[in-house]
Amino acid sequence: MLKMQYKDFVWSNNPRSYTLRCERQTALQKVPMGGFTVQELGRSCMVLHGEGEFFGADAMRQMRELMRVFRQEGAGVLIHPAWTGGTAVFTQLRLTQKTVGDYVAYEI
Repeated sequence: MLKMQYKDFVWSNNPRSYTLRCERQTALQKVPMGGFTVQELGRSCMVLHGEGEFFGADAMRQMRELMRVFRQEGAGVLIHPAWTGGTAVFTQLRLTQKTVGDYVAYEI
């Protein structure tokens, strides 16, 4: 399976779960006598959320590398194993547990 990649970081093992949120912006307008109309304002950005783990002797090194990429300014190319790649902005990185030797869990 293709490995997920963002900028120059390649995941050693893909995140365990993914959620891709897509939304369309709308505006409701009340019409006299009880009706309404819906105005489409276009799509919003897509948001990818994932959870995963790094494990093995270099788990903390991998987490530090991901943090290094997170700290970089600007957008980068995201290559995802299930969806078409595109330009993305890394907006969140969360360590979700205490590190235990060769295991680190995270959320993106």
